[in-house]
Amino acid sequence: MKKGFTLIELLLVITIIGILSGIALIRIGGMNHYREKMEIKGLVKELHTMRNTAIHKNRRIYFNAIGEKDFIITDRRDYRREHHLMNLKFSRKDFHFYFTSLGAPEEGFTMVLRGKRRYKIIVPAALGKIQWIVE
Repeated sequence: MKKGFTLIELLLVITIIGILSGIALIRIGGMNHYREKMEIKGLVKELHTMRNTAIHKNRRIYFNAIGEKDFIITDRRDYRREHHLMNLKFSRKDFHFYFTSLGAPEEGFTMVLRGKRRYKIIVPAALGKIQWIVE
């Protein structure tokens, strides 16, 4: 009796490995979108926190993008938070705005971020809901 594998057995194993690696690649690609989506949700949450801090401290809170992935939130006194985006980039490197002590931005604006997809965060001029969309 010969020891070894038949050609059919080897082809079957190679086919199974190919199918499993194809499934893994699809899942990994989907994870990038999931990570970007979580980062957008975190940024929107940070903007809500920024708005609430402006109201609570009764002073302006500034948002300054530094480069493509970093930004600082500060009141230019004793409040300062630095952040780094992992999966997204700002479309404008010099993007900045502030919330007034009433919790509204100086004017409404749209913040555009890029990753595998393009995202927009829409901040209304009045005290409205901060929304985000995928393009």
